[in-house]
Amino acid sequence: MAGRQLRMNKEITGEWLRVPGGLVSVALGALLVAQPAKGARAVLWLIGLHAALFGVLLVVLAFKARRVGTQLANA
Repeated sequence: MAGRQLRMNKEITGEWLRVPGGLVSVALGALLVAQPAKGARAVLWLIGLHAALFGVLLVVLAFKARRVGTQLANA
């Protein structure tokens, strides 16, 4: 398994981006531990934003599906 990982590391480009990504993750984790109420509020906002955007996309998809159904019925 370690040999496979070493071969993959040679093929992956931009692997250096893992380091700053890891540092940002650790910093955000530390902020969440230090201020859990603000972190929970931020997570709730993200969930709400995701739900709203997903709902809009579902409405758009419903209209498209209705249009396709009408086109198929008329064909």
